[in-house]
Amino acid sequence: MDYPNRFARTPVRYYKDVDAAAVSEVHTVRATAKLDSASVELLAENDEGRLAVHTLGQMAFATMQRYMDQFGFERYENAFVFGWVEPHALQDLNIERTERAHTA
Repeated sequence: MDYPNRFARTPVRYYKDVDAAAVSEVHTVRATAKLDSASVELLAENDEGRLAVHTLGQMAFATMQRYMDQFGFERYENAFVFGWVEPHALQDLNIERTERAHTA
């Protein structure tokens, strides 16, 4: 499946059907942090060590504009902003690993 215009992610996803009994330890991993006052989700790391992030939750337009000016972020409609930051700009890194149920 092709998903064009996906920031910091490959636009192509591959799927394979497998027998459910052959699947174990299904989980998701989510990394979040604080960038100034905003909660962000970490998406990727580039070759230079910069981190791709997007903001979480509601944010005033003026705050989105400040992040665009300060960090060179882009806005996705009026929902959130996203861009690349240096790792030292982030605080309170949190990594969650959640087990996901699957049916056999």
